[in-house]
Amino acid sequence: MRSQHKVEITISGRIRVPKWLYQDTKKYMPKIQGLDGSYIYFDIKDLVSVNNSIYNAYWACNWYPILKKRKVPVIKSKILSADNFEDLIKQMAKYIKKYEYVRTCNASPRDICNLPIFDNAVDAYESLMSSPRVIKCADEHFHIFMRKKVEITYESRCFIFCKKLMAVSLNKSIKDTDVQQFKERLIMFFDKYINDIPYSSCIIDICLIEDVLSIIKIYPYHYNVGSKLFDWDKDSGILFGSIKPVFR
Repeated sequence: MRSQHKVEITISGRIRVPKWLYQDTKKYMPKIQGLDGSYIYFDIKDLVSVNNSIYNAYWACNWYPILKKRKVPVIKSKILSADNFEDLIKQMAKYIKKYEYVRTCNASPRDICNLPIFDNAVDAYESLMSSPRVIKCADEHFHIFMRKKVEITYESRCFIFCKKLMAVSLNKSIKDTDVQQFKERLIMFFDKYINDIPYSSCIIDICLIEDVLSIIKIYPYHYNVGSKLFDWDKDSGILFGSIKPVFR
């Protein structure tokens, strides 16, 4: 991957962040120390804060309410917060029958359970609190993110760079007879909704739910996020400069 697409430490000992990435994450970034035509610079002591900011900007509590308000198709969910354990459990119990998939807005307990689906609020909360992955992220921020249990088909990963669909890693389960139509539907989806997505650059998992394309989750456009059938280094020309969407 070319250096202008990475967060790097310069020879002079400063952190530099590409401007296109800063555009989506600046609300969470520490104080800048300088800028030029391509980069924003930060003090080296803020390295952890800079790296965290890249992910904090893509918490579900940031993008889900916006997608819902703008009527972008997304799996129906609930975001809950409370000042104490008892109130949180009460809220979860109110929605658990309809929203069985439970995680936090910034982490899933997949380190202890393959699929976080529950039929009662106490089990759901205890699983979250038993997950080292969730607990680590809860130090920064904590919302319960409850999602409807739905049948997901053809889940695929889409790469959006500077408001343009660059590439799609297609699900291997897509029938040969459906591939071309699915590609065309994805292109039409992003032609329609690209400006309603609250990021200039991001990775989006998308699927069919009852034959309707719907967003599952949004991630930062960052080389630590899995690129599926693409490679951040070998395919950087596609992921950062493709003229038209590349499907694999």
